[in-house]
Amino acid sequence: MDRQRYFVKEDFDSAEGAFLPRGTYVWLLSMTEEGDATVEFQKREVLIPGRMVCPSPVPAPPMEKLMEKDPCFARGVEEFDLVYKSDDLLFAFYRCKEHGAWFLEDVRGGIGLYSRFIYLADPPEQTEKEYEKVWRSFHQRADDDLTLLGIMGPMPL
Repeated sequence: MDRQRYFVKEDFDSAEGAFLPRGTYVWLLSMTEEGDATVEFQKREVLIPGRMVCPSPVPAPPMEKLMEKDPCFARGVEEFDLVYKSDDLLFAFYRCKEHGAWFLEDVRGGIGLYSRFIYLADPPEQTEKEYEKVWRSFHQRADDDLTLLGIMGPMPL
């Protein structure tokens, strides 16, 4: 079996003494018939229940699933009010005009830039400090993590 990149879905303390926090990337080495996974983590082999890991990248949920959070996931940008924008840190908060739901646009980069559109269950307090705090809490999370939570979708056009 070729090594495959997997994502740890929840915190796990192994019998070998390794702690794998949610959001950790590991290499899948093998799967047992019982459903356990042997993964490589920090140059060690660790046995973990297979239900606690998933292949990366995590496939995006269908638009219908995102629309269960808020129908505005499938609508155009004209259906949102821009509430706050940081040109320095490359993020913005939007509120859907019809339902009042809040969304965060988080611009990520590497070789190129892309936007993540994140549904917020709880709207932030409307202060610059709180907007930045909420943004930082999501900005540090992997795409796979937000996709698993079913709260990240494409930017409306």
